[in-house]
Amino acid sequence: RLRELLGVPGEMIATSGGGDLNANTDDSRLQFLKECGSMIVLVGPRTQLSRWVDKEIDIAIADRPKPAALLGIILPHHKDFAKPYYEPGNVPRRLHDRVHHDYALLKKWTENTETIRGWLKEVAKRSLHLRSTVSSRAMLDLQRQDWDDTADIPRWFLQSSSETP
Repeated sequence: RLRELLGVPGEMIATSGGGDLNANTDDSRLQFLKECGSMIVLVGPRTQLSRWVDKEIDIAIADRPKPAALLGIILPHHKDFAKPYYEPGNVPRRLHDRVHHDYALLKKWTENTETIRGWLKEVAKRSLHLRSTVSSRAMLDLQRQDWDDTADIPRWFLQSSSETP
């Protein structure tokens, strides 16, 4: 739906692939993440448990001459969507850390194209003037993170495997 709202061709927006972080990582996907100008993280109820999403954020905002701007969007089915705030433990730790240090924005889903474009402009400005490096506190938290490998499995796979006898 985000592609439709922004009117962006599919090849300009990559979706999180999940899967093996080491052996089967697609080189073109890694290159895309290393070169992207902006990254939008759609935050669902289990996104904070995904090692793959964390790794994609890490690659996109890596310390380089021009790291990606970072925007998180909380989806309507997330438990914090109806609250006026979000619980830091309910979003990816690396994303929360960058929001806390004013590098990234974390907003709630909207269908308003101009609002989303405004958020993207804001994070682009921030990425030019602020450091993308994750804090040492967040790095310690990430080392102790209880990852859930099922959070990295695409929903269609879980549905089709549960239907098979």
